[in-house]
Amino acid sequence: MKGLILAAGGGRRLMPLTKNLNKHLLNINDKPMILYVVDGAVKSGIKELIIVYNLLGKEIPTLVKKYIKKNYPFVTVSFVYETGRPKGTAHSIRICKEKIRNDNFAVIFSDVIFQRPLEKYIKSFDPKKYQAKFLLAYSDQPQNHATVFFKKGKIDRIIEKCDDPDKKVI
Repeated sequence: MKGLILAAGGGRRLMPLTKNLNKHLLNINDKPMILYVVDGAVKSGIKELIIVYNLLGKEIPTLVKKYIKKNYPFVTVSFVYETGRPKGTAHSIRICKEKIRNDNFAVIFSDVIFQRPLEKYIKSFDPKKYQAKFLLAYSDQPQNHATVFFKKGKIDRIIEKCDDPDKKVI
């Protein structure tokens, strides 16, 4: 299983901190946010990472390579540069198609720091049984996150940063 870490967002909600810096490079306890996500992915059993980054995150490859080499020499990491404005999750996955190939992969948002390893969820994924598996969480502020809409018990659509999750979107 590969880990696809998405770190190419615009960081609009964290302005002015992110005016000239990718939000994933912001420090939390003197450590850039993206390194917590790398830790979580590796602790979950992922040994091959693909990281999507953009111009504001141009320091991400150097930072992550150095961190991986020092802390997780058994992990491989590659990078995909997203040009222009961020175009959303689906676009970021699409531009990694060559690196993903036909392998199973977990999409990890690099501004979501998970509390416990995801290993049991990753290991329980059966591609013969499922096309995809989503780990979702409730939020009191859905406008700050992707909102998942269900229809007849199945995912109908996902809207990133949905302004009004109660509004019926067609």
